[in-house]
Amino acid sequence: MISNKELLEEAVKKAILDSEDNYRKREEFIHENYQEWRNEGIKYRHKREELGLSLRKVGELLGTSSTRIRNFEVGEPVSQVKQLKASYDLLFDYINLQSFVLEFKANVSRSTDVLFDNMLTIYKNSIK
Repeated sequence: MISNKELLEEAVKKAILDSEDNYRKREEFIHENYQEWRNEGIKYRHKREELGLSLRKVGELLGTSSTRIRNFEVGEPVSQVKQLKASYDLLFDYINLQSFVLEFKANVSRSTDVLFDNMLTIYKNSIK
């Protein structure tokens, strides 16, 4: 008959082996996916830098740490990466839309000024 001590020792050995196996599998998974993650992170970093955003600012806007953003951009594993990428994409879309709206407003303002000047010229010429 196996004693409680022997059962406990076997359970501890199994837990250690399982833990080591899980660690090894995780490291293999990271190694296999690192280059893909890195390439993807570089694309996001370039876009962020193109927009003049700091890691800190993106972290603030997305409600996460700049360290997490940096880890993502250099290809390190991060938790909930799909949600992070979706948030990052939404941020980029928002910034692009904001730029478009500002440019549109400026163009409308210039067009309105030109239209007003033309109307004023026509009016002045009509009363001469």
